[in-house]
Amino acid sequence: MEQLSVSSGREVVKKYVVGSVYERAKIWVYQHKLGLFLVMTGIPLITTGTFCYVMYRKMKSYLNFGDFDPEKQDLIMNIQSYFDNSQQTCRNTLYCVVGGTNQKIKKYTEFPSREQLHVRDPAVWKRLLVKVFTRLLSSCYTTSLLSCFLQVQMVLIIRYKFLTFYIQKQYSNPNSNELELSLSDITIKEDIQEQFLSHTNFFLEQGIQGLIEFKIEPVVQQYCEGIVLNSFVEAQDVLEMIKQIRSNIERNIRFEQFLLPGEGDGFGVVEGSSEQGEDQAKLHLLLSETRNYIETERFVEAVKACVDINVNHSSRLWLEGIFGEKTPKLPWARVASLSLAADADRSNTTEGVNIDGML
Repeated sequence: MEQLSVSSGREVVKKYVVGSVYERAKIWVYQHKLGLFLVMTGIPLITTGTFCYVMYRKMKSYLNFGDFDPEKQDLIMNIQSYFDNSQQTCRNTLYCVVGGTNQKIKKYTEFPSREQLHVRDPAVWKRLLVKVFTRLLSSCYTTSLLSCFLQVQMVLIIRYKFLTFYIQKQYSNPNSNELELSLSDITIKEDIQEQFLSHTNFFLEQGIQGLIEFKIEPVVQQYCEGIVLNSFVEAQDVLEMIKQIRSNIERNIRFEQFLLPGEGDGFGVVEGSSEQGEDQAKLHLLLSETRNYIETERFVEAVKACVDINVNHSSRLWLEGIFGEKTPKLPWARVASLSLAADADRSNTTEGVNIDGML
């Protein structure tokens, strides 16, 4: 009887007390569902909005948005102007010299003659493959190196020009002796700038040849030695081979040896200056700063990024002209022959050249 009363008491509590609270809670939630919805959605919105506002205030404080005075605006506009001018100068210079660099590359990667190819000697056709790959990669590395090197040179010159401009802005009297003294250490004369930029001639006259003969062609030759001329290959196989060749070329590479002469080999020598001591010191400083930068890993990575773009573009155009939907696979000898035919300066070289003996 006691057990029954306890059990019944529990049922009563569950039914009338707990049930009543639950029902009242359901009714309250139903009556205030709009308010609860706004609260539940408002909390994340408020939190997110607060975070964004705090970040905005921090960025505004850091960058001083809206608080520029005329002098600061003028300063920033001049920085942008100097940077834009340097970029345009680099592009114009690159356009001017790229034709000459291509001619030099063709000279150092000269293809076998038609008479040699008529012999049907597998060694000659393998040499043609070596020259094809070497020319492609040499063009990509040369353009990338020249572009990055010019960028570094122009940034250094622009830095000194901007420092000159900034110091001049600090003096109300542009003819003061104090201003002249302050500018004497950072002013780079036009002829010194020209001689500094003319050091790209070392790369054009010696660096390209050294890059091809000592760095690119030996690696290409190593990979081409194992090629069987009558074996078939797909475009993807060629791309993979180019990737492997590049990886080998770029292993522990030092680009500065191709870009600047060594100390004492015309490095920092000023020509035709009446103030050779001071001017030579400034030229030597510019070249030393250039060397310090192009020796860094950051410069190497920048060159590699440029080479990536050039190789992807050049190899795609090259392979699209060789492989097609009807010819997804070709023998290596045919790849060499079609590459030779596609070369602009040797479009007639393959007339009468029979590669059947290689297939």
